[in-house]
Amino acid sequence: MNVIRLSLAAFFILAICGPVRAGGVPVQLHNKTIVLYWGQTFTWRRVYDGVTGSGQSNVERLIYISNAGRPFARTKSSSGKNARARDVGPEKQSGRFSFDGNTMTNFMGTEGLLWHIVVTFDPSFASCSAKISIVRENGVAKGTGMQGEQLEYQSAAVGSTSCSMKDGNAFAG
Repeated sequence: MNVIRLSLAAFFILAICGPVRAGGVPVQLHNKTIVLYWGQTFTWRRVYDGVTGSGQSNVERLIYISNAGRPFARTKSSSGKNARARDVGPEKQSGRFSFDGNTMTNFMGTEGLLWHIVVTFDPSFASCSAKISIVRENGVAKGTGMQGEQLEYQSAAVGSTSCSMKDGNAFAG
């Protein structure tokens, strides 16, 4: 009898509290856009002539979770008067997002650099905070600079971050 009561209590708690399974997108995030901003700095070596330098860029990452629980991402970066953007749909996000309770983990990367993004949502999924770090994998970290030049990154770091949320699809208009 106690087992039945405990089972019923657990069922009702799970039904009321939201996320049904670890790893699944919490339904509270469906049809929401998560907006992340951060600044980052790099030291680099230009491949074609060996010139070294450093740079700073500002990044905005929008993550829209559809009504079906599928993530769409848009990343915009700017440095001075140079800017670029990239959209990535769910078909290329496999394994790059995971959810555990009120925490979302996202990875994005280029050749040898990996951004590790951890977003923590408040209990009602109305606000968020983020921690972002850049990890340099073994070997040479390569990438394309803001002007299209091939670079080898010697170091990379993230400065301050912010996280906010919007209802709906920020890509829609």
